[in-house]
Amino acid sequence: MSLAQAIKQTLDYSRQFHGHLTLKDLDRRLISPQIYTSANIHRQVKLLQLRLPVSPPAEFGRLLAQARSYVHRYFRRFSTILFIGLTGSVAAGSPSAFDDIDFLIITQSHTLWLTRFLLYLYFCFHRLPIRRFGRRQISRQLCLNLWLDDFDLSLPPAKRNLQNACDLMMMIPLLNRRSTYQRFLAANPWAKKFLASGYHRLTSNKTIRTAHPPAHVSVKVVNYLFFLLQYHYLKPKITTELVNLHQSFFHPSRS
Repeated sequence: MSLAQAIKQTLDYSRQFHGHLTLKDLDRRLISPQIYTSANIHRQVKLLQLRLPVSPPAEFGRLLAQARSYVHRYFRRFSTILFIGLTGSVAAGSPSAFDDIDFLIITQSHTLWLTRFLLYLYFCFHRLPIRRFGRRQISRQLCLNLWLDDFDLSLPPAKRNLQNACDLMMMIPLLNRRSTYQRFLAANPWAKKFLASGYHRLTSNKTIRTAHPPAHVSVKVVNYLFFLLQYHYLKPKITTELVNLHQSFFHPSRS
């Protein structure tokens, strides 16, 4: 596949999700197993006489600012949360006024289900707008359906597809402790099969710190009990979603 064909494929794929890629977006989300420099991509865009948006819509800026505010005011209070990434339509730069705010959350090893329970309890106590499964979507709700812990940062084989590779490349880090974002990227090299240029730019010359010290055995036991409790509650709702001790991708619209 030539660079021109890769650009066309990327733009066509983005339009399926009502996206409007800027030149910067195209640079990171180019669909090709071959690495192209930014200069080559920009040159090809000019040759093709493409008119790409200079910046994302104003709604993107408003929702991004709101997401950052939530992370700074609330999520940072939880020391077991190592990483929060903004995903979904907001991260894609094409949100509507009715979209919610999607987060991917990575916790310290063996604390996912304890952290999840405490976070939901905390948000409910403060009456913060959390999206609940099966409820009608309301603008600017927080969607907290994507979770991993530091024990296993690699997405399972069933999720190693183009859509999730694009999500990985366009994700916006809002909280990053102990280089968790960099370790998350490094743990998913399969993404370069779909978006080699973006993966190369995000992972090259990045300093990676060591992982967070493992949780105490008592914390592991408590976390396991909270996993059993929440899994029992979630089980009737599970269809194709992935839910286990170390990962939870409870998002029916995702493959």
